[in-house]
Amino acid sequence: MPIDKRKIYSLVQAQKLTDAEKLCRTYCDSQQHDLDAWFLLGLIDGRLGKYQDSGSCFQRILELNPGSAEAYYNLGKIFLLEGQYDKASENFKKTIQLKPGCAEAYNNLGTVLYHQLQLDNAVDIYKQALHFKPDYNNPHLHLDSYLKKQPCSTDNTYLATVYNNLGKVQKRLGNNEGALKYCNKAIELKPDFSAAYYNRATILLLQGDLERGLKEHDYYGYQLKLRRIYNLPYRCWEGSMLSGKTILVMSEQGIGDEIMFVSCLPDLLAQQCNCLLECDSRLQPLFNRSFPAATVIERCDTEDNFSHWQSQLPAIDFYTTTGSIPKHYRIDINNFPKRKSYLIADQGKTRRWRDRYNDLGTGLKVGVSWRGGSNPYTKLVRSIALDQWENILAVENVHFINLQYGDCQKEIGKILSKTRLTLYDWPETNPLKDLDDFAAQIMALDLVISVDNSTVHIAGALGIPVWTLLPHVSNWRWMLEREDSPWYPSMKLFRQKNPGNWKGVLKQVENELKTWKGSDPHIPV
Repeated sequence: MPIDKRKIYSLVQAQKLTDAEKLCRTYCDSQQHDLDAWFLLGLIDGRLGKYQDSGSCFQRILELNPGSAEAYYNLGKIFLLEGQYDKASENFKKTIQLKPGCAEAYNNLGTVLYHQLQLDNAVDIYKQALHFKPDYNNPHLHLDSYLKKQPCSTDNTYLATVYNNLGKVQKRLGNNEGALKYCNKAIELKPDFSAAYYNRATILLLQGDLERGLKEHDYYGYQLKLRRIYNLPYRCWEGSMLSGKTILVMSEQGIGDEIMFVSCLPDLLAQQCNCLLECDSRLQPLFNRSFPAATVIERCDTEDNFSHWQSQLPAIDFYTTTGSIPKHYRIDINNFPKRKSYLIADQGKTRRWRDRYNDLGTGLKVGVSWRGGSNPYTKLVRSIALDQWENILAVENVHFINLQYGDCQKEIGKILSKTRLTLYDWPETNPLKDLDDFAAQIMALDLVISVDNSTVHIAGALGIPVWTLLPHVSNWRWMLEREDSPWYPSMKLFRQKNPGNWKGVLKQVENELKTWKGSDPHIPV
């Protein structure tokens, strides 16, 4: 008995995609030349996450109809989802060749170029997408709209996303005013767009507008809180008096953020409140020692575990996050306390590290780290290949200690065999697992020289002199043009003059290190 295609559509509309996929596949096997059926099967497989099967369906369509722009477009989307950017680019370009005004293809091609770090080209392509469709409807060939056989309803969400992406690209190019313009447009179109608020916040913070920037940065943080609150029956703290109250301070984002934002905890504790401080388990020993007035608890990320964890806590009046506290206490550059440090390393562990370093002989003990970033783009712009450090590692009367976390033994072995320099390394230490020992290792040093990563946050929080090497367009926390950081008084910033050019930065560090005697992190002797 032949299959009625209407049954397939009804199954899809009822969200019974697995049943629809089986029935549609059977239909396609019997009706090999039905292009609509293959297209429908490709969309269903895509919805089910069966990207390889989905791609095969669109390939089948191209065998039957090599001029199908829609098949090329959907193949491009599959390759984009899989991270196969070259293949995605080929298919979107073929789509545009067959359908020159296809704004959706231009947009996705712009996304491909964005991932390939071709930022200038991405901006041009995004603009072409907007040129062809200024009142952008949702660009994706959604299954629902295909089934209804009618255009998508107007959706500002996608257009806001495009503008926000343009803002991110402009920020990475160092055009902060252009980036702000696009962020403002995104927020105008979608007033609750947390990602656009965060993007705008980072630009405002870069420019030194702490009051507005921290407030909008917290709006993004609030969205993070919503994902982790699990219907907590507590009020969100918005700056009210806390004397005699109990507040839960939840962690957010990465290790570096936790360390930097917790610098505001003493301001909170000064209100004579009962503070429960949640943090990454690796930071517990360090935070316990540094903030004895707080009760430090391990971060919990699942609802079941959170319910158990919650049952162990005392009655709580308010909650907030570490990233929310600065908007109350750091709204002006003059609000930052004049203190050397706020974290305390383990004295016994520090002593053992200092003994190790003393065994190396006289001279400065300097830790180095050369890789940073949590995604391909930030890793690319922040990191400096170890072989570029050769002149620094050759500075006399300095013992260099490896602080780079992760697998870096091949890099170290390569430069040492090539140059016969010395970079002391203790492979049994693992900063990714034991941050308390890592803090003690840093505390025993005279100086840390590193790219932007969690190492500089630990060094700065401990009050150890730290020289941070920054790309031309740096993270928001380092602001613009400053050589110091209000977050870490012991830190000095070295900035690229031109994108991608570390040569001048490394030469400056080499020259200062040759004259630095350890008296002041900012002033070479």
